[in-house]
Amino acid sequence: MIRTRLFAVLGVVLALGLTACATERAGTDDPIEQHQIVTELDAGRLRLTCDLACAGTWRAARKALRGLHQHGVWQELVVEVVRIGYASDLGYFYLGRAAEARGRPQAAAVYYRLSLATPGKCDGLVFDSCDGIRFPADAQAALARVGGK
Repeated sequence: MIRTRLFAVLGVVLALGLTACATERAGTDDPIEQHQIVTELDAGRLRLTCDLACAGTWRAARKALRGLHQHGVWQELVVEVVRIGYASDLGYFYLGRAAEARGRPQAAAVYYRLSLATPGKCDGLVFDSCDGIRFPADAQAALARVGGK
């Protein structure tokens, strides 16, 4: 009985935590806010600060994010990555790719370096969730491509 209640309480806490990042960053449909996000992207100043609490939101958005990346829909990709805020190698790689495509190699180098350094890795122990990106090889190649060595 106590064990069942403990699991119920833990489930509620986890569910609240998983929605925290998405609700904190609501409002990115605003064109002014989107412009600010892109301005910060171009300057290399965006940082992803949410960890476990945003993992569920990130997992739910992976297919859409992969599609935005594959189709080169850079602004929407950046806005979604920032809205979720999940600090992972793949999130920073997406920011780097968007900055590179926008002609901002210095900013791209910042994000590619962050993708290599962040503790949040997309290739988990149970399954690979890198969505076709090979870490660290693709990030290292991208960094070299933009002159970040």
